[in-house]
Amino acid sequence: MTKLTTALCTSLLLVTQTSADQTQVDRYLQLTEPAKSSPTGRLQAFENVFRDLEPAGLEDRIEQAYAKEFYFNDTFITVSRRKELIEYLTNASNKANFVNTTILDVAQSGDDLYIRWLLEMEFDVMGKPRYSRTLGMTHLRFDQRGQIVLHQDFWDSAAGFYQHVPVLGSMISWVKRRMHR
Repeated sequence: MTKLTTALCTSLLLVTQTSADQTQVDRYLQLTEPAKSSPTGRLQAFENVFRDLEPAGLEDRIEQAYAKEFYFNDTFITVSRRKELIEYLTNASNKANFVNTTILDVAQSGDDLYIRWLLEMEFDVMGKPRYSRTLGMTHLRFDQRGQIVLHQDFWDSAAGFYQHVPVLGSMISWVKRRMHR
């Protein structure tokens, strides 16, 4: 990727994250330390955490993959400490019937990785299982030790989750129909 492409991706982030707290966006932009670990090892750490979100060993996998302080945003939540991420992902895992993330493609720009993925999950809504399948991308940046200091997801959370929520899902469908008229 060129510097122009990286600049465009950063600009896109700023436009699409209008609801993010400005200090969190500033933190995102300040994390520029280049990593010294190989892309394969860095990708493996990410994949170990998100492949299936299995609760057994999740805390250890997060502690290996993420620095003590970092920026994490997946459109649902923004956290900056391991403890917060462990609680969030453990809770998400416990509420889902299953979660599976398949890595489709990886691009590298300098020491940053851009991972395109397919997320499949099933969760219960009002006692009924709902299956969701959605595409997304994660921008990762690493510190000198090869641990993640930046994790920014880009995905359609309305298609992946919110459309399945009663009332909210109907509202999202209504808005989509209105936009396509």
